[in-house]
Amino acid sequence: MAVAEATGTGHGGPAPALTESGSEPRSGDEALLSAADGVSSRPGTTPRTDAPGPAPSGPRRRPRALPAAVAAVVIAAAVTAAVPHFGGGSDAVAEPPGVGGPAPGPVRIRAVDSGLCLAEQGGQNGQLYQQPCSPDSVPRFPLKRLGTDWRLETFHTTFGWGCTGVQEKSTEAGAPVEDQECGKRGPAEAFRVEPAGKPVRGYRLRPVHSGLCAGVDAADSEKKGADIRQLACTDDGTGQLFSFDPRTGRS
Repeated sequence: MAVAEATGTGHGGPAPALTESGSEPRSGDEALLSAADGVSSRPGTTPRTDAPGPAPSGPRRRPRALPAAVAAVVIAAAVTAAVPHFGGGSDAVAEPPGVGGPAPGPVRIRAVDSGLCLAEQGGQNGQLYQQPCSPDSVPRFPLKRLGTDWRLETFHTTFGWGCTGVQEKSTEAGAPVEDQECGKRGPAEAFRVEPAGKPVRGYRLRPVHSGLCAGVDAADSEKKGADIRQLACTDDGTGQLFSFDPRTGRS
């Protein structure tokens, strides 16, 4: 079937611009991060002027067609390389997602043991939980350097900009880790991020003021909805290791 060209006539005006995938552009994280130039609805929050934006993607290149003989060799090599080398077994198990280290900008904070992500649970108190990863989760986390430490900034669609920290600056094990307005908890809003294992299995989040580790109890390490608290650090890090997965667009 022939498809009419978008010439701007015949349907009341010019056709909307399309992305490479053929869909209309969507604002995604760009719209959320641009809200940093406004004033947060959280009391006492300082307006943001330096919110990070998503990394631009480079242009795609159309691959050249290969001669049939060359293509056959390439395909055969690819099939050979794709065969898993696990001692001859045919039931290969998919590898878990890789572990990402901290970097300034928008991230998804994923618990390594459960594969769940840090998010609120629809309440008003800012408590963080490990929840199924979703593009619509709140808050969203941009990371910001604080010298050798890190601030886990947050953007909430209702309350605006805030910071992750330990409730009431508590130094006690079991204190909740929550999303609240910035500036009221001092060093309880700063985290040391430490790699664990060789090779690295994940990263510990350690509130600077207490030296404890953010996470969930080992017994709840794979439990959906387990609340995030500061706990005594453990040698094996069960329930206390995280990955910082870069997020762009609607990811």
